[in-house]
Amino acid sequence: MPWSRTAEPGGERRGGRPAGTGAWCWPEWLAVVALAVVVYGPGLAGPFHYDDLHSIVYNPHLRTLANLPRFFFDPATFSGQANGFMFRPLVVASYALNRALAGPDPWSFRLVNLVLHAGCALLVGRLAREWGLTRWAAAAAAAGFLVHPAHVEPASYISCRSDLLAAFLMLASLWLATQERPVAAVLAMAAALLAKEVAIVLPALLWLTHRAAATRGNRIATAGAAAGPAASLPPAGWRGGRLAPSRWLYGAMGGIALVYVAGLWATRFLASSAAKAPRGLDTQAWTQVKAVVYYLMLFVAPVRLSVEPAFAVAQRVAEPAVLASMALAASLAYWAWQGRHRVPGWALLWAAVALAPASLVPLNILVSERRAYLALAGLVWISAWAWQGLQPRRPRLRLALAVVALVAAAALSVQRNPVWADDLALWQDAAAKGPQMHRARLNLALALQRAGQTEAALRELRAGLALDPGYADGWAIAGTLLYDRGDVDGAEAAYRRALALNPGVAGVHHNLGNLLLSQRHDALQAAAAYEQCLRLDPGFAPARNNLGQAYESLGRWEDARVQYRLAVADPLAWDSPVDPELGGAWLNLGRLELRLGDRARAAAALRRAVDLLAPDPAMAAYAAQARNSLAEAER
Repeated sequence: MPWSRTAEPGGERRGGRPAGTGAWCWPEWLAVVALAVVVYGPGLAGPFHYDDLHSIVYNPHLRTLANLPRFFFDPATFSGQANGFMFRPLVVASYALNRALAGPDPWSFRLVNLVLHAGCALLVGRLAREWGLTRWAAAAAAAGFLVHPAHVEPASYISCRSDLLAAFLMLASLWLATQERPVAAVLAMAAALLAKEVAIVLPALLWLTHRAAATRGNRIATAGAAAGPAASLPPAGWRGGRLAPSRWLYGAMGGIALVYVAGLWATRFLASSAAKAPRGLDTQAWTQVKAVVYYLMLFVAPVRLSVEPAFAVAQRVAEPAVLASMALAASLAYWAWQGRHRVPGWALLWAAVALAPASLVPLNILVSERRAYLALAGLVWISAWAWQGLQPRRPRLRLALAVVALVAAAALSVQRNPVWADDLALWQDAAAKGPQMHRARLNLALALQRAGQTEAALRELRAGLALDPGYADGWAIAGTLLYDRGDVDGAEAAYRRALALNPGVAGVHHNLGNLLLSQRHDALQAAAAYEQCLRLDPGFAPARNNLGQAYESLGRWEDARVQYRLAVADPLAWDSPVDPELGGAWLNLGRLELRLGDRARAAAALRRAVDLLAPDPAMAAYAAQARNSLAEAER
């Protein structure tokens, strides 16, 4: 039997069930979908941002669906960077399918995010009915979750796909469990784990949902004051506070979780994550206790949203902000326990459990809007519960309050959308709201550089490095900016500083090699830099082409030939299969084959070079060299 449902006062029974309690309320849900299009539709034209570049744009693994099986056992496929080690195969598979079906432009990726967000909002509304909320309160919960300004980031930032997909599957698993469909619920949990590791807490969320359903009959605020409070029958199979028929469901979910953890261990994801932990567990604990205030303010007053929130690490437990936050957290925990026979108590515990994984594990970003995505569902349920119990004899006042709150939230979301529609606007906003956040200043420097504002970029760069001189990525950015400005000495010093701080970044070795080869004419040191780059990332095809050039300069022609052949062996290892730089690699190989006397191979390579170089006006001179060499090879 499905869980028993609470009838709304005055609800007529149809086919033995209370009207409007077990079925989807299609008019409300269609309105929620329409609201999603109105609020977020204009943002579909936005660009890729931030982590989207390494995980989608420059990720060669996404360029063929032949890699689909590999996504499920190789965490290296998550990113185009060798250190982008992440086991989220369902997310990577969704990116690859996105690209295969609609091409590499960002609009289709954003559309999928929007569909997932709308789906999560609908499930939040549907689960609100299981928590005992009335039809209209559930619809208000769905709409409120949809348009909350904190959710502009997940809807607009494509790399939040992992949060959205995991949340959708977790909510679906909970709903399937309430419908007595345990096999489907377990499968949904398994899929959620393949989207993001936060799904490990799903059994705890299920237990809280069960407990809320079992106790929701105490007193539920109803829409009709004349009918009085509605009593709720306990769910089928409930015995002494335990749901007897579902014991195996918890066991199955626990087994899935253990298998998942074993898989993370086998793929080296756990070891990799532990090695990259940016702070100790004690510091993490004090910092995340302090974050309780941030997340509450994020929900109640979402007016200073930022991709890089102004939030500092707590160095010790004795800090006033930490002590005050601990007192607040203890008060909330006590209040939740005292209110455990009503929706607010269970929903607050639900929010805390949903937020726990990202709070317990040390991550580079201390707090973020996307991290609170699923947790905010619990706070939305509390708000909807309070709203449905407000002035039951004055429905017009309640309606006015709901309309004002939803319109205000939607207006803030619409106002936030343009920030995510432009890379420069995004980081200008972050730096303005958090001028002391070094990553915001350094990413603003990169955005200014891409916009051609070199001097402004250098100013932001210096400000960012002054805030954190030990930030290796900042020195890598400095090297690129200084090199583009013509300051070769400054660029080399910056690259070497970056490598001294973090020698494991393949791209910095590559950039240093380029500088040494083209500006210092030091082929020996350049070759050493490229070789180190390829030790860190063997699939870095441009580095193989440049290493071939360094070997040629050293007279190591056979070694150069090997590197050129490896460089052109996989067109998908480049930014695109028609990348003009790939044409340059074919030109290098063809000319070397001609020098070594293999005219047939030289001609074949040079024809490929012409095909790739000729369409690009910027490569006209190289295309002419390829044609001349081809004519010589064919004589």
